[in-house]
Amino acid sequence: MSADERGAQPTGRQPAVLRVAFWMIVGACGYAAMIAVTKRLSMEMDVYMVVFLRYFLALVVMTPWLLPSRGTALRTERLGLHIWRALLMVVHGGTLMVAVMLIPLAEATSLIFTSPLFATILAALFLRETVGPHRILALVFGFIGVLVILRPGIVAFNLASGLMLISALSGACVVITGKVLLRTEGSEQTVFYLTLFAVPFALLPALYFWEWPSLDMLPWLAALAVVANGYIYGLTRALKIAETSLVMPFDFLRMPAAAVAGFILFAETIDPWSWVGAAIVFGATIYITQREMRAAGSSR
Repeated sequence: MSADERGAQPTGRQPAVLRVAFWMIVGACGYAAMIAVTKRLSMEMDVYMVVFLRYFLALVVMTPWLLPSRGTALRTERLGLHIWRALLMVVHGGTLMVAVMLIPLAEATSLIFTSPLFATILAALFLRETVGPHRILALVFGFIGVLVILRPGIVAFNLASGLMLISALSGACVVITGKVLLRTEGSEQTVFYLTLFAVPFALLPALYFWEWPSLDMLPWLAALAVVANGYIYGLTRALKIAETSLVMPFDFLRMPAAAVAGFILFAETIDPWSWVGAAIVFGATIYITQREMRAAGSSR
């Protein structure tokens, strides 16, 4: 075999940063599909019903995962943390879905991008993770991009904006508690427990607005069942690979994914300033990717 042929052969696993990027792209697509389908369903159903059905159908899809293990995969010593994480997830998802009904998908997603800042600070405080200058710089530039999208002082702060900030903070708490659980739990187990305990929490407000879905809604509900776990599963797999402060910059990929979904399904458009902000966000993501790849190469 020639030297060129040997160089073309796989040399082992891909760098962690590329695996993180892959799973976060999967998560971004799952997130965009989830909020788009939810918005479509909420046009004919109460949003609290939709939130409940999101978790219930996701649980139905995940249940077959338990069959081969006959329940042994559910063994855990962190049940209390699983329950608290599910409650935080319902707060995160509920506030997000209500806000999505009031503002375009891309605008709602741009506001949720304060979550990486919360998550990075929480990771440094509670998980003792080292947040290097390059990651801090990438997060700062990503946040600047979000500010360009939102243009504070020009666009009035409203109820939807407040709900998105609550969603961002509770979402960051979901990330941090998930990182703690992943020290001893598997990825699939962590996602399953999150969905399992989210169902009763989401059911409480749904009972007040209960209504049975029409036949026309069944295809959309089937789609919701498929994509509901996309974002959290991609995020969980990424967190299993690397630290929170590396994973979070890739979370900005949700913005273009949501913009595409909003345009295709609801004819939502994005103004030029939003694209400028998105370009800054992508620049920050590319920068941190290059830095991590160089670091991975130099450590070999």
